[in-house]
Amino acid sequence: MSDYRISSAHSTLAAFQGIGQAQPRAPWLCEVVAAHACTERYEHRDSLQIYAGLQSQFPENLYILLESAKAHLLLDNYHDAAKNYEMARVADECNMAGMDLYASTMIHSAQEVALTKLNELSHSMMQVDSNRPEAWSAAALYSDLKGSCEDREQALVFAERAIHLDNHHVCSYVLYGYLALSSGLAEKAITAFRVAYQLRREILVFQGLVEAYLSVGKVKEALTIAKEALQLMKNDPKALYLIGRVLAQTQSVEGRAKARKAFTNAIAKDKYCTDAVISLVRLDVDEKKPQDALKRLEQHLELENNPSVQCELGELLSKLHKYQEALPHFHTVLAAQPKHERAKRGLDRLQKLIKGLDPDAEEEDEELDEDGVEDEDLDDD
Repeated sequence: MSDYRISSAHSTLAAFQGIGQAQPRAPWLCEVVAAHACTERYEHRDSLQIYAGLQSQFPENLYILLESAKAHLLLDNYHDAAKNYEMARVADECNMAGMDLYASTMIHSAQEVALTKLNELSHSMMQVDSNRPEAWSAAALYSDLKGSCEDREQALVFAERAIHLDNHHVCSYVLYGYLALSSGLAEKAITAFRVAYQLRREILVFQGLVEAYLSVGKVKEALTIAKEALQLMKNDPKALYLIGRVLAQTQSVEGRAKARKAFTNAIAKDKYCTDAVISLVRLDVDEKKPQDALKRLEQHLELENNPSVQCELGELLSKLHKYQEALPHFHTVLAAQPKHERAKRGLDRLQKLIKGLDPDAEEEDEELDEDGVEDEDLDDD
């Protein structure tokens, strides 16, 4: 953690020292208030530093474990978030608060592991209280991860059930929004994210709303939301990424230059900001700088073995005709997640290229076969 981060957290604590002095029997109270202040300023790394100190004093405190877990989650530290949620489950196996967020960390595990864990968690929560939205959100994630059309439709039903059980629970709207968006129901996704936006303005909500607007070409609306996110969360690299994400869609030279600056600044704030790294890579490729793109991906892969980065690198190496170098990246992803769609598509395309086939031409032929015109209809009489 940088010296600035440490001094920032310490200065926040110092501002509340009077509370600790006024109540000498509860000196930890000022630390709890300081951690909340950091969270409200979207300074999650600072809040984590304070919660770490509190955890050393109260290692099994449910509240501290849940707050630490959410801070890790907002920083995309899925492993550490899951670890804290697991400890929270041990501390109180009947607790439901935050367990939908715990479920969301599981989808970043290997697929079979994720399915097993989600199944166990959703069943356990249903037994505790089937009238809580967290239980139905976990069931929705499990159903969606199974992957069939019927399962994904069922996931939307479960997510909608979660909303009906508590129409002020932000996480339920965010989950429904992402599920609807992945199913091509953009307008329903926008509606869900808009409700979540009215309930609480946090980065998960802003991200969903921006993606939903961009999916239907509403760039102006997406930019308005991204600007608001940056204004509220100047210290959050994800807010910078969102601005860049929208500006990159404008296709103007000025817009792309500003997008590059936003992505670069996001990475400067957090070197683990994978979305910003991949976006910079795509700008490099568009600007005919493939070697810069390769270097970025390889460097980021050394920091984090991320399936999105593995797929991006495999696809880029395929485009550069480095087929044998591309293969291991798709195999690595599929070894952990056999049903990973992007990796399966990338590997299938790569195998056709290795055989000397044109995968694009073959896709065009398949489209012709699906247009309802039989080959026999084209034959001469």
